[in-house]
Amino acid sequence: MPREGWQPPPYPKHLPEGHPDVTQWRFNARQIHEKNDRTKNKRIALAKQLWLARRFVDEEQLHFPMQLDFRGRYYYKPPFLNPQTNDVGRSLLQFAHGQPITNDREAEWLWVHGANLYGYSKLSWRSRLDWAHQNKEAICRSGMDPWQMTQFWAEADDPWQFLAFCRAAYQYIEQRSHFRCQLPVVLDCTCSGIQHYSALLRSEQMAELVNLMPSDHPQDIYARVLNAVLERLRADRDNPSARSWLELQPDRSLTKAVVMTMPYSATRQAVFKHCQVWSFERTLQLYGTDGWHFKDGAITAMHYMATILSEETANMIGPAKAAMQWFKRIGILAGESNTPMQWTSPSGLTIRQQYPNMRRVMIRLHHLSPVRSRFALNLEDEGLNPKRMGSGLSPNVIHSLDASHMALTTVDAFSKGVVNLGGIHDCFATTPAEMSRVRDSVRNTFSAMYSHDWYTTITSELLAQLPSELQSKVPLPPSTGGLDIDLVRNATYFIT
Repeated sequence: MPREGWQPPPYPKHLPEGHPDVTQWRFNARQIHEKNDRTKNKRIALAKQLWLARRFVDEEQLHFPMQLDFRGRYYYKPPFLNPQTNDVGRSLLQFAHGQPITNDREAEWLWVHGANLYGYSKLSWRSRLDWAHQNKEAICRSGMDPWQMTQFWAEADDPWQFLAFCRAAYQYIEQRSHFRCQLPVVLDCTCSGIQHYSALLRSEQMAELVNLMPSDHPQDIYARVLNAVLERLRADRDNPSARSWLELQPDRSLTKAVVMTMPYSATRQAVFKHCQVWSFERTLQLYGTDGWHFKDGAITAMHYMATILSEETANMIGPAKAAMQWFKRIGILAGESNTPMQWTSPSGLTIRQQYPNMRRVMIRLHHLSPVRSRFALNLEDEGLNPKRMGSGLSPNVIHSLDASHMALTTVDAFSKGVVNLGGIHDCFATTPAEMSRVRDSVRNTFSAMYSHDWYTTITSELLAQLPSELQSKVPLPPSTGGLDIDLVRNATYFIT
């Protein structure tokens, strides 16, 4: 990514105005200018990341202060370079207190981490290890001389973190028992929003989709939704919109963003926007500007896919969708009665949701010239906003549960002698030597947390805060299932 942005090709001055090559140049130049505008903040952030890395490269250790938002979620305060940033930023950070890899089991965490970064996180444990060992020579050569192996490591899903892994793997092979690994090995929960809804509602149907139950192979809810979408497209081939989408060969990248955000009340407008961006990038990749995305009927096709994606995702997570609608109803009534919503999270934190009405004020300025400046300002108004209270309650409840799990895992892992631990919401990082203990803490604390019926506790707490005359307008909460939450303790792919 060039720091100053990409340069458009020179204008073909030797051609007449209406020539097809001039039209193509205009399109290409516009795309480059839009790309430069779109990536400006990323390019600035990348430059600052590299500057900070050079500034602190000789320090023995760095400390990252953290803060909690009103849901209890953890965020790193230092900007640009921290464990919560992009691929480049994460690749530049290592733990200060490295741990030696003393046995084959600990080494497996290192190799699996490499396979995950390359893009094979949905394979079985054994398959990921096999891939890493089959490519061990390329991995070590990349760690030794990366510029000679760019065709290998640069193809990874997270190329810079994968290159950092290659360096650590090369050093481990060379030094063996003398090597103290400082590389953060990362494991991520499977669609954590649905995991929490599955446990909250004791839903066996959803729990199986998001690896809360023991299985020989990891389950992939994004692929399951994709298969359902493809079946509908094939059954509707007579529809031009269906044929258009089949031309783009949809993969799980189309469904992942929608499935991940649906538990957090993603709107249909957000799904439509995702379809628009995804189809634009895939059309350029496969067909250039001749694809259907740039022709009449494209908007109809995007609305068509947004409807299918929303419906199939909702069908796959039916119990969660019903609970979301119940929370939304509670939030709307709370907003209409100006009643803030408050509940206690499993970690003991008091969560308070209070979204005020906002009014938009236009300000006009005159300053030493006849030119008038205008800008808008949002100011708090009286009362609460029913729409925001309704749409925010369900995701905020899930965020508070997710944050509690992170807090409880942290305490439990440190009590078991873990020295190095990092995390980003539902993602946990430590050294290969400590990952077995962290993985066990993640599973055990999740199971222990949901051994209590938090669904009844939270719904009762919220309902009791509504004025008595409104409580009769609230439907009964959706029923719960019969999931044995202790199964999580032995769920191999709960965190992958």
